[in-house]
Amino acid sequence: MLQRLETSTAPFMSSPDTALEYVLPSLGSTPIPVIVDSPHSGRHMPDDWRLACDPYFIRQRTEDCFIDAVCSGAPHIGAHFMAAQTARAYLDVNRPVSSLMPTDLKPPVRILKPSGARDVNARNGRGLYWRICMVDGQRIPIVRDADIPDESAVLKRIRFLWSPYHRQLQSALRGLLRQHGIAVHFNLHAFYPTGRKNQPEIVVGDLHGRSCARWLTQLAAMHFVKHGYDTAINAPYPGGEIIRLAGAPCSGLHSLQIEIRKDMYMDSVSLEPNSGFWRLKQVLENLFLAAGRTARTGTHINASSLG
Repeated sequence: MLQRLETSTAPFMSSPDTALEYVLPSLGSTPIPVIVDSPHSGRHMPDDWRLACDPYFIRQRTEDCFIDAVCSGAPHIGAHFMAAQTARAYLDVNRPVSSLMPTDLKPPVRILKPSGARDVNARNGRGLYWRICMVDGQRIPIVRDADIPDESAVLKRIRFLWSPYHRQLQSALRGLLRQHGIAVHFNLHAFYPTGRKNQPEIVVGDLHGRSCARWLTQLAAMHFVKHGYDTAINAPYPGGEIIRLAGAPCSGLHSLQIEIRKDMYMDSVSLEPNSGFWRLKQVLENLFLAAGRTARTGTHINASSLG
């Protein structure tokens, strides 16, 4: 039987001021053509979402806890930073708006076009909004069948959460491109440690070369390896909807996803930062700075790929 562990972790935010947090480079910093985003660290759970499970499991299994905090130093080194404020279980900005099963919406459905079973995330209950989370091999319902939203409710989430997030990111990238002639985007995530042998500690994903130039992927991968992290490229996380929409390397827009195993910086049971938090924070800030300087000077590396 699943039981909630008592922790000191605070509950979900009661209400955010906006759908996202956006922070400009700090005064006195030297601007670099970099924006960092954390789309899955939001903790606001709107009142119209009737949960069928303990919020602890939603935080443990769906939220990228503290990724926004790990990246919070980006403005101090001259980068832009943004983070979603609403829990991804309610609306996942890293999914296409079609990432739904037909049964995820109360009929009638007239506007949205659910992708259905061909979308593996939707099929597994982890589409545009999350219906289940996996805990110890069990499928735990997040929302009961009787409480699934109708089309108008989902369209409202898209209008007030999904669209503003992507609009802000696109605007920031275009602004950096105009100012510097190039824009670098780091899309930060976290994944749950499975305990399986050979599970990497960090995965950098560029949609197999489609979302950024090779120099950026190599710079990031080698940076993490240099600092002792077991790092993989594109496996098992090549990237999601955010970098698919943001990256256009032929136009100077370079978007790279970084997935970090949670035990590198936090305790996955107590949901509190661990001793690796500050080290990872510094490693990431150094990466953002190195990528920004490399992009700005045009001294792109030409390194051989990692195994």
